[in-house]
Amino acid sequence: MNCISQKGAPGVALSLSATFTMLPKPKKMFLKYSGQAPHDGRGFSTGLPERLQLPLLRTLPGLENCSMLRPAYAVEYDFLPAHQCSRSLMTKKIEGLFFSGQINGTTGYEEAAAQGIISGINAARHSDGKSLIVLERESSYIGTLIDDLVTKDLREPYRMLTR
Repeated sequence: MNCISQKGAPGVALSLSATFTMLPKPKKMFLKYSGQAPHDGRGFSTGLPERLQLPLLRTLPGLENCSMLRPAYAVEYDFLPAHQCSRSLMTKKIEGLFFSGQINGTTGYEEAAAQGIISGINAARHSDGKSLIVLERESSYIGTLIDDLVTKDLREPYRMLTR
């Protein structure tokens, strides 16, 4: 199976480093005040190397003399291109292995829950030697979701109601 690595969580705001490298114009940045001393910079999201973070923070007006207690970090998410699964959500290469949710390149609780229901039912049916359930595209939102995932070459995180 092939896995694709994606920086940043699917469906969330871009990090500061991604904002400046991917978007045409810089966006406004807000630092959040947590009500505690020292002030909390949770609004500053970056995956830049630790050695660059403090100098970057100090370029911002009002933060020229700031200190950093802990560097920010970025999480990389891997996902399985879902076209490597059948419409039962079982992988084509490994018999009895079912995937659902974020690993299939989706984002959102609804999509994860829908896939979890089908892959869970099918995993149980597979282990009992029963035929697997496949919902047709025309029969339901879940059928449409799964058909889109396993037949289309998706380049962005998939959301059912934004297509």
